[in-house]
Amino acid sequence: MNLICVYGAVNDKIEEGYKQAGIELGKMIAKRNYGLVYSGMKSGISGAVAKGVASEQGKAILGVMPEFFRETKKSEIFEGCTEKIFTKDISARKEVMKQKSDAIIIAPGGVGTFDELFDAICTKRWGLMDKPIVIYNINNYYNNLIEMLDYAIETNFGKENYRETYKIFDNLEDMFDYIEKYNK
Repeated sequence: MNLICVYGAVNDKIEEGYKQAGIELGKMIAKRNYGLVYSGMKSGISGAVAKGVASEQGKAILGVMPEFFRETKKSEIFEGCTEKIFTKDISARKEVMKQKSDAIIIAPGGVGTFDELFDAICTKRWGLMDKPIVIYNINNYYNNLIEMLDYAIETNFGKENYRETYKIFDNLEDMFDYIEKYNK
C-alpha cells in the first residue's frame, strides 16, 4: 500500500478541533509510510491533513483537482503538493482519486464529502473496487449519517451487506490497523 485517499471539508470556518484532528491524521499517514491523495486544497480538514503529512516529511502529497480550480481556486491550492493532477470535472477527479489510492478515509465534511463517501460505497458494493473504506468519525460527526444508513437497511431501502463496505473509527491507531490488515 502506497497512497491513502482522504476526503474531507475544505471550509476553514470549521472548529479548530477538526483541523487539529486532520493534522494528526496526516502525521499518522506519513509515520505509517504512506502518501496522500486528496483535494489539493490548503484549507479545512483536507488542508490540515496535507500539512500534517508535510510536517512529517511524508513521501507524497498528490492533489487532484478539477481543471476549473486552476483559475477559480488558484490561491487556495496547497503549495506543498508533490504532484498536482487536474481533471476535466468533479466526476473524473473522484475516479482518479479512487484509482490512485489503496485505501479511502472519509473525514468530516459537507455535501461534497458525502458525495465522495456514497460514490466510494457504491463503487465497492458493485464490485468495481476492493479497498478499505473508513469513516473517520471525529467528535461523533457522522453519528446521524450512520443512523440514517442503518435506518435505510432496516426499512429495506438498503441491503444488509452495505455495512460490509465500510468501517467506522474514531481512533487513528485502530483505523490504521484495520487498513493495514485489510485483505491480508
